[in-house]
Amino acid sequence: MRIAGLIGIARALGGAVELARKVAASMPPRAPAPPPPPPPRTPPTGEEFSSIEAPQLASADPVVSAIVSDLLMRSAIGMSHYSAGLERKDLDVRGWLEFAYEEHLAAANYLKRAIMEFDASHHG
Repeated sequence: MRIAGLIGIARALGGAVELARKVAASMPPRAPAPPPPPPPRTPPTGEEFSSIEAPQLASADPVVSAIVSDLLMRSAIGMSHYSAGLERKDLDVRGWLEFAYEEHLAAANYLKRAIMEFDASHHG
C-alpha cells in the first residue's frame, strides 16, 4: 500500500512538473533584470584635493573668516569631485534633502564620538 501511494505521488508530481514546463514555455520571456543600484556615495577624504588652495577672505572676526574659508574650500572640493556646483540638475529636491540628512547623521556621529572621548578623559 505504501509503494502504491508513493507511485501515485510520483506520477502526480511528474504531471505537475510537465504542466509547469508547458506553462513556462508559453509565457513571454522575462525582461532583463534592472541594473544594480549605484554604490553608496562616499565623501571625499581630502587627500585627493590636497593641491587645492583654500581661498582667503578677510573678516574682523577670525571665526567668521575661518568659516568662510571652509565654505569656499568645500565648494572647490565639490566642483573638483562632482564637476558641478550646487546648481547641478541631476538631483531633485528629495535628493538634496537626502544628502543634507546623510551629512547631518555623519555630523551627529562625529559629535557623539567627541563627547564620549571628552567625558572619558574628564570623568573617567
